[in-house]
Amino acid sequence: MDYTRHPARLAQGFDISSGVKLSLLVILAFVVLVRSRNKVRHPPGPSGLPIVGNALQIPKDKQWLVWDQWKRLYGDVIYIRIFGSPTIIVSSHKAATELLDGRGLLYSGRPRAMMAGELVGWNKGLGYNPGPPDPRFKEFRSLFNSFIGPRACAENREEGSLRKTQEKENLRFLEKLLNEPERFFEHARESTSSLILLLSYGYHTQAGDPLDLVKIVEDAMAGFSRASDPGWWVDSIPFLRHIPWLPFQQAARGMRADLVRLYDVPFGFVKEEMERGTAKPSFTSDFLEDKKGAATPEDEELIQAAAASLYSGGADTTPSSLTSFILAMTLNPVVQTRAQNDIDALMKASSAAPRLPTIADKERLPYVSALVKEVWRWNPVVPLGLPHLVTEDDEYRGYTIEKGTVVWANIWSILHDEEIFPDSFTFKPERFLDSEGISETGGAAEAVMSAFGFGRRVCPGLHLAENTVFIAVVTMLYFFNITKAIDETTGKEIAPEEDFSGFIWRIGRAMTVYTYLDDVIIASYLSTTTIDTLLSVPCFRNWNMPNSLVIGASRGLGLEIAKALHADGHKVFATVRSSGSKSLPIDVIVISNIDIAQEDAGSKIVEGLKGAKLDLVVVNAGVFKKETLETPNFADEIDMYKVVAIAPVFLAHHLWKANALSSPSKFILITTEGGSISLRTKEEGGGNYGHHGSKAAANMVGKLLSNDFYDKGITVAMIHPGFMKTDMTKGVGFDQFYESGGGE
Repeated sequence: MDYTRHPARLAQGFDISSGVKLSLLVILAFVVLVRSRNKVRHPPGPSGLPIVGNALQIPKDKQWLVWDQWKRLYGDVIYIRIFGSPTIIVSSHKAATELLDGRGLLYSGRPRAMMAGELVGWNKGLGYNPGPPDPRFKEFRSLFNSFIGPRACAENREEGSLRKTQEKENLRFLEKLLNEPERFFEHARESTSSLILLLSYGYHTQAGDPLDLVKIVEDAMAGFSRASDPGWWVDSIPFLRHIPWLPFQQAARGMRADLVRLYDVPFGFVKEEMERGTAKPSFTSDFLEDKKGAATPEDEELIQAAAASLYSGGADTTPSSLTSFILAMTLNPVVQTRAQNDIDALMKASSAAPRLPTIADKERLPYVSALVKEVWRWNPVVPLGLPHLVTEDDEYRGYTIEKGTVVWANIWSILHDEEIFPDSFTFKPERFLDSEGISETGGAAEAVMSAFGFGRRVCPGLHLAENTVFIAVVTMLYFFNITKAIDETTGKEIAPEEDFSGFIWRIGRAMTVYTYLDDVIIASYLSTTTIDTLLSVPCFRNWNMPNSLVIGASRGLGLEIAKALHADGHKVFATVRSSGSKSLPIDVIVISNIDIAQEDAGSKIVEGLKGAKLDLVVVNAGVFKKETLETPNFADEIDMYKVVAIAPVFLAHHLWKANALSSPSKFILITTEGGSISLRTKEEGGGNYGHHGSKAAANMVGKLLSNDFYDKGITVAMIHPGFMKTDMTKGVGFDQFYESGGGE
């Protein structure tokens, strides 16, 4: 047929034949693609859906917990796809170091972050920079290494060094805690902000914040954290950025405006100060001075982005670490007391007068240094970090990792790996120490540095963060005791509720409402209100303050002994049978509901001491029940023997086994001459068998304990206080003494 004479038929014939061929080509291409993909061996992972892949299986928050569950099913290297984008999740220290450290050149890229990077604008800074070999990446790393690198952070000059600046700013943090301990989270944020503003821009907030810079940077950082959360669909479907009415667009515009203020306002402040000749040394002013007035717009934009990156690296992470520390001390009082004992010992040994711990003490306080590492590990403040990007095809363990694959390091999972950190949910600083209490250098100590990232993307502020957190932790431990709050209605301790959320873990109502902030208090033992006084007066926590335990302090002689010890400067622990005692001074630590005659009383008392080592124990508990030969009472006698003669043995046992008693502790039994056989004359008469017999037994117990404790350096004494005019001795047959001269 001649189609030139019938153009309609020509078109029709062309459509049919071309459509068939096109369909066949599409099918063929699809088959080839599927077969080629089948030939690529990816790591194992959960099955996904067409088009969206595994996107719907990833929660909006706490992704690391779901990925940790996947690790148990699929292993430590997991493959998923999110809207067609290949993604690897690395959940072991071995795999992370082999890939992100060992093959850093291939794994140091950064995926195109549409939300945080391009729409909000953080791609101008270090965090979302594409990475090596980009020249800007090298400039950032060089600037940070010069200003806050290991050499700069190790300098210990009297004035002008980073260490001295950190220590001075930390004093203001302590002062705020002293005055308003219940606002500890806000204080940590404000103090961290003040330090970074001072370092970045030479901007002091001590006398106020006229430019409102603290709010500006906090707003920008809230946007950084929110925009960096995994789950923004525009990160996986970039063309969505062209649809202006989608909800994320309005959020991005607001966050971008906050970032622009962070760039412009503090930078403008530095330039104005330099023009006046009043600029303080800072990261920004030092850079501009090096340019000798010839800084280009590109130079200015670089230092603006670098200073913002410096702030973004520590503004949220440091206060979150300090809050985790406070939570850890609240839940682990034994750890707190051990660290405090080490600090106290070093301070007393190194100075005739009280002094503050410094960053230079880090090496001499291995347990405190280990405690800081455990804070990073136990609740890592950046559970995932930022994603890496594979820049070339690679093979690992026989699996193909294609160019363009996004790689997430599940830092939370790495730091809770039971093979490296046994009993990983328990707060145990000793995991970083050897058998002699010296800091380890490999194994767990190496793996915990995963908290700061990997390879060429490791946090450039690592050394600054180490010093900032250490000085805050060591001084808080030295000045304060951190305890659970007490319910004013029930008198019972309130267990804090743990909850965290976000790209950077946050605790506290300043960010998200949790009950935790209302469940922890810091009980200060300082009587000063200013840092100047605090530095000049020897009023530090437990400075030469003996720890004393009084058994049976709810009334009578025990109550008076507890009050007298407290007035004499002792830190007093007092046991009472009820839920509390309103007669005791408010800062006496009451161990309630202790019946010394019960077998578990000793272990309950040890728990109530929360790791404290005792200088003095006074066992005053007693019971007096009158009886005669005509009316003996079997149960009453058993009660008297249990309280007076049996209980001290078990108390001494529990205290010694818990290391609460050690040389040169003193263990005092309040007894009586009523236990003396030689003094029981015919004129004294008989009766009261349980009273006299139990006292005689108590005297023998005291003698035997003194023999057992002799080689341990613990002194045991038995004291007869004389007849005491108390509720217990009234109406028991000695009223003539009670009314005419019994001691009060």
